[in-house]
Amino acid sequence: IYALAANKVEKIPASGGAASVYATLPGPNTYGLAFDSFGNLYASDLTSANLLKIPPGGGSYTNFGTLIAGSDGLAFDYSGNLYAANLYADSISMITPSGTASVFGSNLSGPRYLAFRSGTSLAVRAAGFVTAIPGGTGNFTMFSGASLSDTNIAFYGAGAAGQQGIYSASVTVPENPVRVVDTATAIPGGAGNFTSFILGNPIAPAID
Repeated sequence: IYALAANKVEKIPASGGAASVYATLPGPNTYGLAFDSFGNLYASDLTSANLLKIPPGGGSYTNFGTLIAGSDGLAFDYSGNLYAANLYADSISMITPSGTASVFGSNLSGPRYLAFRSGTSLAVRAAGFVTAIPGGTGNFTMFSGASLSDTNIAFYGAGAAGQQGIYSASVTVPENPVRVVDTATAIPGGAGNFTSFILGNPIAPAID
């Protein structure tokens, strides 16, 4: 698992354990992460609009292209096209494997996170927070780390009263999420409840 933390991409081994630095980025405003089929990792810089490319194994990045300012979440389809959520432009860009960019969708409301369902259907999470947090008080105030299957979406969420956890929802009825585990859940084999589900405020996890 790979996650953004400040100006670094950190890697957590498949067996779990401590994270290590996979790549160092130019600044703290990088938000989207996505792997292509060749093992290259791409990151979107929200401020500079640069699309950064990190080679397999990590190390130094290169500028692969320029996105619209405010580009956030990234996702690849099965054909190798990369999609970027343009938070400030209310649109989605598509970048071909050769680097040619075009507008794929528009008239959206603050798109942030992207995920593909079976490689063909694109799911978009917008910036508004109008969904009640299960077992908590008020609405969600933060979403992160969405993972999509053919039937469900799982994500990290937090609320205004300090509650946080992992939640799941049907892709057909995403406005009715259910709690999987949160700060009211006892730690198996431990003492007390879970207190946190993130390390160092990681952003945009990705799996290679």
